[in-house]
Amino acid sequence: MLIAAGLMMLAIVVSLVVQVEDWSRDLSVNYAETSPNSKEPNLRTLVTPADEAAVRAAILKYVEQSPSWTLNEKAVEEESKIALVRTSRLFRFSDDVTVSLQTTDAGTSVDAISQSRVGKGDLGQNPRNLRELLGVLREEKN
Repeated sequence: MLIAAGLMMLAIVVSLVVQVEDWSRDLSVNYAETSPNSKEPNLRTLVTPADEAAVRAAILKYVEQSPSWTLNEKAVEEESKIALVRTSRLFRFSDDVTVSLQTTDAGTSVDAISQSRVGKGDLGQNPRNLRELLGVLREEKN
């Protein structure tokens, strides 16, 4: 029984260690945000030819179908923002994700911020949240 518990703990630690991409960032930062000039291409502001209503609909459809994502019912709703919560499966940690939509000449500009509710570091979860959400919109775009 003790061996089984030890192996279970080892499996959990290994799964966490494997997910960490940048030890200097992931142990000391608990948020991530997109920007036009991000060093990581998948965290750059997304510009899509779709209009704001279509982008909002795509995000809400994904959130509705995903067990890890929900609308943040407590957030004040604004027309150009969508407030979401991403909850991790194993430990049930919640991250607040705010998506900002802006109409541009090219269609809609999408930026987002993901912030952990607890902890000093996020083990890279907030950037993964943003890559996941923007990845859905990139797939819709193609």
